[in-house]
Amino acid sequence: MKNLSVIIVLVIAFGSQVFAQITGVKAYEAYVKGEPNNFHTLVKELKKSKVKTTEQKLELLKLQYGLLNSTFAKMDEDLFDDESDAAVDNAKTILEADKNNAEAKALLAGIYGFKIAYSPMKGMFLGGKSNNLLSEAMQTAPNNPVVRLMNAISAFNTPDMWGGDKKVARENFLKSIELFENQGASLENNWLLLHANAWLGQSYSEANEAKKAVETYQKVLKVAPEFDWVKHVLLPRAEKKM
Repeated sequence: MKNLSVIIVLVIAFGSQVFAQITGVKAYEAYVKGEPNNFHTLVKELKKSKVKTTEQKLELLKLQYGLLNSTFAKMDEDLFDDESDAAVDNAKTILEADKNNAEAKALLAGIYGFKIAYSPMKGMFLGGKSNNLLSEAMQTAPNNPVVRLMNAISAFNTPDMWGGDKKVARENFLKSIELFENQGASLENNWLLLHANAWLGQSYSEANEAKKAVETYQKVLKVAPEFDWVKHVLLPRAEKKM
């Protein structure tokens, strides 16, 4: 009986280690490389690891968000359609168990934003849902870096006539980065922090502050020199504006 207890503890510890690796180092590498299939593999691996707790489901949701985001690199709408409903269902499951989970609300709003990006007409019924989720998330957890990041991306991409605001977006990108760093995250170990910096660079570029954009991208590339999106798309684009 004692030996069985030891085995169970070891199995749980090993499972936790695998879970942490998938949501940590492997997710970071998948984001930097920018290949949808890499995130897709991680999502499938995590599902196989028997995601049970709300916290584990939230980590899966972050990976699902990363997967859906990565489809835009090659505009792989088929993969997006295959995986987006599962991500929405996971977010809703989290919220059924914890109706005040601000990160789940913010990520679900971000996923709705992706759906609108692929099919703008969906903005007629998803835009309001996304805005309400972001508002609720901000009321519940204004100092959550993921909540701030999702609000920033929404404000940046939403047309001014529908409530978008580039200045508000930049303020939230900066606040998100500050909050991530206050939690001990760094550009070396957190793909969402990398994501926040990439978007901050775009907000500088949009405001015709190309020098600040380039400096932001160069800071990122010192840590992640093979960050595909920044290296091959964002930095060259900003340099042309200088």
